[in-house]
Parts: sequence; structure tokens; C-alpha cells
Amino acid sequence: MNYSHFVGLDVGKKTFDASLMSAAEKELSHKSFDNTPEGIQSLLDWIAGYHLSLSKLLFCAENMGSYVTELSVSSVSMGFSLALVCPLTIKKSMGLQRGKNDRIDAKRIANYAVLHYRKLE
Repeated sequence: MNYSHFVGLDVGKKTFDASLMSAAEKELSHKSFDNTPEGIQSLLDWIAGYHLSLSKLLFCAENMGSYVTELSVSSVSMGFSLALVCPLTIKKSMGLQRGKNDRIDAKRIANYAVLHYRKLE
């Protein structure tokens, strides 16, 4: 599949951060959402504001167990592609990094998806 854009998701218990990135590795936007069905719908509404087709988007998140359950269920029912990746795999792929917060992590996850999406399909 040829994806034109990627969304890195840094998922926590109550919220998640989303970083929208082009295939050229340019971060277009960032936003935080509640980790609820309503929050996931808000994420899709936010994406729709950029006039992007869900079929051309790959959402990527670290597999954080029960924290990603709502996203996993929603990806099936709402029809978007979601790749769940082992957190250690993403960390190792980035090498030594400075700085850590939810926004930076979401951007790093999106960047990982851009660089490795063929392995994620």
C-alpha cells in the first residue's frame, strides 16, 4: 500500500498524542485526544480537516497493552489502518535521542512509520 501520510500515536491511560506526518517526513500537525471512543472520533475528525483519505493513512502506535485496546477496536470498526509496534523496536531504531515527552514521542513514532511502513503492513 502506498501511504501519503502517517500518524504517530503516543498512547497513555487517559489520553494520547497524535503527530501527523507526510511521507516526506515533515510534521504537519500535533494534537492531544482523550483515549475514549469519542476521542478517537475526534482524531478522525481532525484528520478529515486535512482532506486526507483514511485509505492513504497509516496510524502507528507502540503496543502498550490495554491502553491501545480502544484504538485497536476502533481501527476495525471505523476502517483505518493501525500498526502496533513493540516500544523497544521503535526505541532501538532511533538510536540515542535527547528529550522525551508525549509530543516528541508521537513524532518519533510517526517518523518510524514513515521509514518502516513496508515492514508494518
